[in-house]
Amino acid sequence: MISHDFDLENNIICTEFKDTPFTLREIPYFPHDPKNKNIAIWGPPGVYDKIIDELKYDFNILFCDWTLFSDCKDLWDRPHHFDLIIGDLNVVFQSVNKGFIPELTEDIKKRLLIIHETNDFLDKELPKGIKYCGTTTEISNKLEGPRIPQKSKYWKFIIDKMLSNKPNIGIWSETKWSLDRVHNDISHHLKDYYNFYIFDWNVAEEGLFIWDNWKEFDIILGNTVITYDSVHNSYIKELPKELLQKMIPVLHTNVLDHHKYREQLDFKNNEVTYGAISINGCELIKENTNNINIKYLPNGIDICKFYKFKDITEIKKIGIVCRDIKNDIKRPEMAKEIAKKCGLELIMLHGKHFTEYYKIYSDIDLLICTSSSEGCCLPILEASACNIPVISTKVGCANELQHIKTFDTV
Repeated sequence: MISHDFDLENNIICTEFKDTPFTLREIPYFPHDPKNKNIAIWGPPGVYDKIIDELKYDFNILFCDWTLFSDCKDLWDRPHHFDLIIGDLNVVFQSVNKGFIPELTEDIKKRLLIIHETNDFLDKELPKGIKYCGTTTEISNKLEGPRIPQKSKYWKFIIDKMLSNKPNIGIWSETKWSLDRVHNDISHHLKDYYNFYIFDWNVAEEGLFIWDNWKEFDIILGNTVITYDSVHNSYIKELPKELLQKMIPVLHTNVLDHHKYREQLDFKNNEVTYGAISINGCELIKENTNNINIKYLPNGIDICKFYKFKDITEIKKIGIVCRDIKNDIKRPEMAKEIAKKCGLELIMLHGKHFTEYYKIYSDIDLLICTSSSEGCCLPILEASACNIPVISTKVGCANELQHIKTFDTV
């Protein structure tokens, strides 16, 4: 077995080998990451393997074999070094009965998460302050069932709830391009205040998970899709009042009921708190509903990810954020006509992952937006932050930024 001395203040673990019949492969230890929570699992070998496998990427795991005195001593000599201690009822009773600790203090109780073989013990009252997660069979079924999209996400969700008093925010959205960049930036910059969980609306299992567990979230965020597609796709039968009050549907475009942009305003009387990323979007909500509680939530960009990375002395290549297909909103045909008349090469900036950040614009000398409508047009902000010239039709933030040259026709 491996024994560990945690020096949490200096983020150090001292490790030494002890004689044990088990190999490191059979009793895994996953190295300490100072950013992650420390979790001890106390039980017999093999029982918690699936749980360990799903926790190991998000938490620092120490497995302690309860049949080995040295392992038990490793755990109970320093229970306060762990943010969470997982095990069955023996954690509650045998830790004291076997003399590993004199009593279950309140500090230890708040660290315990009980997973038992059966529910038959529930007629016995657990000491107050100890949390029960379910039986090992129930947990295994959940981890293997079709309604759990990512097992590690499921466990992180359970444990975050135990270890954190922060509100939980579920985001149901696409996971590419503008919406994904916006939601990932929100999650990154507000992670000290909220627990964020992003679910891909293109993955059925992820839709099932967020709508099966909507009561566990304090806020459900997305564009207006969250107010109708959950029912249309049969993830949930109806939207009860309690769920509507948790929702913040944000209007990201100024085009309603369009097959591509999927924005609808179905709730007219303050059932939900609508938001919009532009002043025009707020006005659109006012025009189409009786809602008075509308939030202006302008987009922004992270200047640590988008910044000047090259000097542009001549414009040879212009880019448009669009696929090379017919699109009555983005209008790439107009961009093609402009490029042809100017003798410039047109590059379609599509298919790059949002994590490429400034590199998305590395191949162009100028960004053009030919849209007939935009909520913001995030690429305008990003290209501008990279010191790349921008010209645009009079849409979105192009109307609000002084340095953007706007046009109406070719």
